[in-house]
Amino acid sequence: MQKYRFIQYLIIFSISFCLNVTAQPQKWYKLYKDNDLLKLEQSWKSGKINNTDWNTFLGYIFTEKFEDILPSIIQLYDRTTDKFLKRAILDRLSQYYYSKGFYDTANRILHDVQFRNQIFSIKKKKIQFGVQLGAFSSYENALKSKQNLSKKLNDIFIISRNRNGRKFYLVVAGKFNSKSEAIQYKNNIYNTIKKKGIIIQY
Repeated sequence: MQKYRFIQYLIIFSISFCLNVTAQPQKWYKLYKDNDLLKLEQSWKSGKINNTDWNTFLGYIFTEKFEDILPSIIQLYDRTTDKFLKRAILDRLSQYYYSKGFYDTANRILHDVQFRNQIFSIKKKKIQFGVQLGAFSSYENALKSKQNLSKKLNDIFIISRNRNGRKFYLVVAGKFNSKSEAIQYKNNIYNTIKKKGIIIQY
């Protein structure tokens, strides 16, 4: 008899635990949908949100320039199993495209699965950040700059860009997965060789 009572308690505990786990994301999603972002941000900053994927998502929307983290947030959408978080991510992506004036894209992100998958596969391409140390209209001048800089710095390369129908050659230092790493490297370059650079993504 005691054995069956223990099993009953175990079942009740398991059910209540599962309901609580589901209730938390639902609560966070409701705060998000109700646009109660201040309360959501306070919960996030105070450590009350104990779900890794939700923490990542909130870190993106509260601390990052959203367009810089589009590939990362799409990867988060792909890996999470939380249906409420998936809805929040789609809503945030839709808002982003709407704010850029892409109204049809904003709507289709929410409702057209095939279109969404196509957009996501494009945006998931890896974006890297580097420090631009020079821009030249001729490849020969860019190559000379690269050779000079390579005497003092590692990982110097040339990328080409088109602007207003004209081709330019950029001399870039570093390949980083995040903007913050590139900023740190930019500061190191200035401290080492007193050369200012600008952060670019490619």
